[in-house]
Amino acid sequence: MATVSELYGYPVTLDSDEFLNNTGIDLREELEGDDGERKVTNFLNTIHSLIYDNLIYSTGSKTIKNLMIEEFKEDLQGDIKKALIFQGQYLLDNGDISLWNGVVITANGTADVKESKVLYQKIIAPAAVNLLMNTAPPLLYMGE
Repeated sequence: MATVSELYGYPVTLDSDEFLNNTGIDLREELEGDDGERKVTNFLNTIHSLIYDNLIYSTGSKTIKNLMIEEFKEDLQGDIKKALIFQGQYLLDNGDISLWNGVVITANGTADVKESKVLYQKIIAPAAVNLLMNTAPPLLYMGE
């Protein structure tokens, strides 16, 4: 069983066995490469980073969000794990474009520059955003 690196300290995590049990997808077989557990750990690190760093922590302080998750873990754990599953499936279906710089060379050789907002929308699973926008307490609420 592969797990996300403890280095990041995410309060709720998803391991490869949970991903398999919920999706029927064995990441060791699905992911390209021959480095076994490392490729699965890297994939898990990526989906956790996209959900936590690009969504949850982007709407408030990491410390406050972690305290909120710990305080309401029973209520939030299932939704966070579902969001991680949605993100994993999204990456498997669409590929990881999180390292693209926004410049695409078109068929006629011209550069087509995409806004960061467009790239962000293509990186994060819409189902994960929708789910996390409707948690109780709301994880993506920024306050007014």
